[in-house]
Amino acid sequence: MSKAFSSPLAPLIFFAIGAAILNLMHPWMGYRWSERYEVMMSFGWRLAILSWMTHDAQRNGRTPYYDYGFFAFLIFPLSVIIYAGRHYGSRGVLILGLIFLLTMVLFIPATIMQ
Repeated sequence: MSKAFSSPLAPLIFFAIGAAILNLMHPWMGYRWSERYEVMMSFGWRLAILSWMTHDAQRNGRTPYYDYGFFAFLIFPLSVIIYAGRHYGSRGVLILGLIFLLTMVLFIPATIMQ
């Protein structure tokens, strides 16, 4: 069990599950999503992906410079593709697929409940 929590992908999985629960419960309780809620969910998902990237890079000793996370944030969608392809090779496609599936887990309940 502790091995699952120490995985670099754990923040992504926990954020996706927690946000999916919030996205289901929010309209069920009779509330409408505000603009701020949607922005915070989107920004939180980006930060979760970037925290996975920086944690994984530091764990494997691949951070080339001090502000790696900030640079990855500036070129966000491209940085995830480059990181997965460069550091994982063909397995990077599987990791990108997992990130895509977690994104669907995050946003499909929001779309259904609207």
